[in-house]
Amino acid sequence: MNALQAIAFIPLILVSCGSSQPAPPPVEQPTDNTAAAPQTSGLSPPIMARTVASAEELDRLRSIIVLRDGEVLAEHRFNGGPRLDRPVNIKSASKSVLSALAGIAIERGVLSGVDQPVVTVFSADAPSDPDPRLERLTLGNLLSMQAGIERTSGQYYGRWVTSPNWVRYALSRPFVAEPGGAMLYSTGNSHLVSAMLTRASGRSTHEPAQDWLAEPLDISIPQWPRDGQGVYFGGNDMLMSPRAMARFGEL
Repeated sequence: MNALQAIAFIPLILVSCGSSQPAPPPVEQPTDNTAAAPQTSGLSPPIMARTVASAEELDRLRSIIVLRDGEVLAEHRFNGGPRLDRPVNIKSASKSVLSALAGIAIERGVLSGVDQPVVTVFSADAPSDPDPRLERLTLGNLLSMQAGIERTSGQYYGRWVTSPNWVRYALSRPFVAEPGGAMLYSTGNSHLVSAMLTRASGRSTHEPAQDWLAEPLDISIPQWPRDGQGVYFGGNDMLMSPRAMARFGEL
């Protein structure tokens, strides 16, 4: 990854970058209330300084962590941000964590693969007279946001999260595109992934999150909200600290 790519990723919480330049002496690690010295291995100090200054002007941005090959190069928190080891709501970054869990579940044989039809897990929750395309909906379609069913995000989000059964509501939405076709961002897709993981493993989504991610990475993933049937929210509201997200981002 070149320097310009690195700068594009820094405001998104973390960056991992590479360089063939020799590494200077290690820099002192920062505390939560101080910024790391920008003289970092393979990263231009002036570019780093300008990027951090620009990032601090973004009112909604609270922290930046920059890593390279497992080494913390810089940590910054500003605009009233919480401590960097404090779990916070990571919003839709939850979808990336769920995607990682789905990949591990496939590797371990809990899920059969990205081509696994959704109805193999949700036959009891499918509509009584389903659209034939529901039979072709796969785990991969959910992960790539190409399910084809009406979104449960944006203007549709409120009706979905106030429904009595999130899984059944998402599966009952009409098809507005073909499975595997147009990209339609939908939080319900990721929630269906969480529900598939729960049904297939016989465990709550939080349990494999602990076993497969939290413990190996030595991070904390506290319990987060669940739907009315006890399925952990698959597309939002997971709780991880900036430092935990940085470790996860190195996977």
